[in-house]
Amino acid sequence: MRKQIESLLKYISIFEYIWKAKPETFFHPGASLSLDVGSKQIGNLGYVHPAVLDSFELKKRVIYGSLEFEKLVEIWNANRKVSRFNAPSQFPEAEIDLSILIGERENTNLFTDLVKRENIPELQEGWVYSQFAGGNVPDGKRSVSYRFRLVNYEKTFTQERIKEISDQLVALAGKNGFVLR
Repeated sequence: MRKQIESLLKYISIFEYIWKAKPETFFHPGASLSLDVGSKQIGNLGYVHPAVLDSFELKKRVIYGSLEFEKLVEIWNANRKVSRFNAPSQFPEAEIDLSILIGERENTNLFTDLVKRENIPELQEGWVYSQFAGGNVPDGKRSVSYRFRLVNYEKTFTQERIKEISDQLVALAGKNGFVLR
């Protein structure tokens, strides 16, 4: 769901935004985010609180999200005349997948935000593509798999450079207390 919202933001030329953990009474504790552009909250997203689900006799988990379209249009109008075109690289992209264990209620953005702060020049974007709890994952934890897209505009990636970036991500995870899966 989050990836689709981010695609919408890119489509309307909003490239700088942040997801923040923000508790709301109608969301499950630890499972809600606010979406901010600058100082404006433009939306939220999360799992509906079990008590709310019970009051509507719903048996399955529900994800709820909302966007403030008036604020989005206002930001879009301010940004739409700014050209942000990046020519595609003539060299092939690369991807790195990494799975770590995080707390059941921890925000998946914690790790992607740490990676962004590393300022890896080839890192284009990173996102969660899979989550799993249960099985051989310890209680209170979940396995989160991230995919990082790498682009180089000057030369083709070597296996050595991809390994160097991968090792940097693994070291970053370890340094910040994340366990590899």
